[in-house]
Amino acid sequence: GSAIYSVKSGKDPLLVASSPFTEWVLAYGGNVLYVTTKPSAYVEGSTFSLPLFQSEITEKTGLMTNPGDNGLLLNSMWGKKGLTTFLSKNGNTKILSVSTLSHKCSWGKADLLVCAVPKTIPKAVEGLPDDWLQGRVSFADDLFIIDTTTGEAYPMYTFYDDVFDVVGISTNITNGFIGFNKRQDGSLWFLNTNLTEEH
Repeated sequence: GSAIYSVKSGKDPLLVASSPFTEWVLAYGGNVLYVTTKPSAYVEGSTFSLPLFQSEITEKTGLMTNPGDNGLLLNSMWGKKGLTTFLSKNGNTKILSVSTLSHKCSWGKADLLVCAVPKTIPKAVEGLPDDWLQGRVSFADDLFIIDTTTGEAYPMYTFYDDVFDVVGISTNITNGFIGFNKRQDGSLWFLNTNLTEEH
């Protein structure tokens, strides 16, 4: 099994929750800690909020969850229709107009999402995220802004001269800079944006 603790400097660890399951992916969304089963296209996964293991999303193959501060969850899954990316909150879902792995996105200011979106999904893919995590496939991404209200995606930056499989994407507090790594060589990149609150 497993146990999840919170740790503060100078204090003893505090038990948050325990489970017979061992492989959790943890992520904070505001003040709420979420746990998601380790993603696989061949196993149904679920996301829960702690400490009570309240069910948020269940029975989705290839499930990856990226929570925002307001309780909105960005998710990706692998199914019969391929890779699907969707937003969910309180049991309601909204499918995005683009498909990417939720871990290739970052929450910005005002619930803005910045996502690295593959130009195409390689035809040899048997299941995501497995093939990508194991290095059997690589993506050629472009950067998009996602409107979380409508689910629509808007192009922000296209990589013309090189192929970027983007990982570790993050935005600064004003959305003025986007940082990310190029998966092919681990190099660190920064993009100066023109994002404003009006977007």
